[in-house]
Amino acid sequence: AWRLMEFLISWSTKKEGQRTISVEKIKEMLEIPNSYETGGTIARIIKPAITELEKRNWRIKYETEKTGRKITHITFTWRKP
Repeated sequence: AWRLMEFLISWSTKKEGQRTISVEKIKEMLEIPNSYETGGTIARIIKPAITELEKRNWRIKYETEKTGRKITHITFTWRKP
């Protein structure tokens, strides 16, 4: 959760922001093994991290983007407390 928060803060100097990033880049930044499929990455890492940050009054939403049938990008929209 803290690493995700650090990346969100570094992507914007304002209290809110939006960023689209590839799933492969997220895996690289968060050091997620390649053995995790995209669905596993979202379910096991992204969702729990967002839940943890929401407990600290962050407002975070994400949307997935597909190329064909595969999820290739995630768009984060956030607002800091």
